[in-house]
Amino acid sequence: MKKFLLSFVVLCVTTSMYAQTNQCPISFKRNNGNGGGTAGNITFTFATAVNSLLYVSTITEVGTGNSAVIAGAPVFRKNNTEVTYGFQSNNLGPAGNLIVNYFIDTDGDQVQDPGEVGYTCNLTPQGPLPVVLGNFNAVNKSGKVALTWETLQEVENAGFEIQRRVGTGKYETVAFIASKVIGGTGSGTTYSFDDNAPLAKGVTYYRLRQVDLDGRAAFSEVKALRGIGSQIFVSVYPNPSRGSTNVAIPEGTGTMDVSLDDFTGKSVQRWNGLNVRNLQLNNLKPGMYLLRITIRETGEQITERIAVQ
Repeated sequence: MKKFLLSFVVLCVTTSMYAQTNQCPISFKRNNGNGGGTAGNITFTFATAVNSLLYVSTITEVGTGNSAVIAGAPVFRKNNTEVTYGFQSNNLGPAGNLIVNYFIDTDGDQVQDPGEVGYTCNLTPQGPLPVVLGNFNAVNKSGKVALTWETLQEVENAGFEIQRRVGTGKYETVAFIASKVIGGTGSGTTYSFDDNAPLAKGVTYYRLRQVDLDGRAAFSEVKALRGIGSQIFVSVYPNPSRGSTNVAIPEGTGTMDVSLDDFTGKSVQRWNGLNVRNLQLNNLKPGMYLLRITIRETGEQITERIAVQ
């Protein structure tokens, strides 16, 4: 969850001639992810439409020297006046001057080649710094859901709405936690809230809606918990096997990371980002194996022993 930097002074230095007179943005907003490794992004707004081949090579934070690594191609919106770039990691601080290097990627390889027009913009933020969320967690404890989160800094923060959604339903606000920082501005702190409503069967989702004193708001990442009586069971057959084993996974389980470990604990096969109902394991040598399935949505881990004769 992040509140964004919304205004700044811009100095644009073009390294070679280009038809448009001002290639630097007039505003930007930055979302650095959730503070726990989830990638963020930065969106630039330009006064006029920019070349659809515009690509950012580097974003450097003045003072710290931290540089954001861009992930993938940019996304253009609003008649090419708004451009969003994703980060491979949330390695930019919550605020500070930025030096942004652009170029016109004429061949689409995301690398500035000789002859491709480049230029530099110095972006200087003004106004309040963002509210920065450190960690947000939801854990099922003795029939209640314990929510905990921390802020790294707060500026003009009114507080947090706790929002809950069951299955495919709509989010509802179950509580409001006011900022613990005097005046909503100051160093970060920790928060907690217990939702005593029993978890429904299926998956229940939680998120935070951070609200500014002026009414603006931003959402945290979403946490998912599976209710009692709706645990996931997988079927492994044949077991024991003779080198080939099938794994049946319930429909609707979602995205999974799967690891097959031998008796020493070494991973002999691994699959990331699976979304299947059946998995076939072939060419297994005789011995004992441990199959580990991790459900990304809820963090659940299912383990099954496999004997190969």
